[in-house]
Amino acid sequence: MATAAAKCPECGRISTDNRPHCDAAKKPGGLAWWAKHCLTYVCRCGVTYNTHGHYPRKAA
Repeated sequence: MATAAAKCPECGRISTDNRPHCDAAKKPGGLAWWAKHCLTYVCRCGVTYNTHGHYPRKAA
């Protein structure tokens, strides 16, 4: 299984300081669902990133 990036590629803030992209609390399975299907973070600096190479992207 892939893991989320350890830090934001833009500002370097560690991932645990940032929020998950999906609201895992509202998904059946919670964080386990997020870890299997999303693995994307939204950094406090506005960048959305994960390990799949689709990001970084600044939030609107």
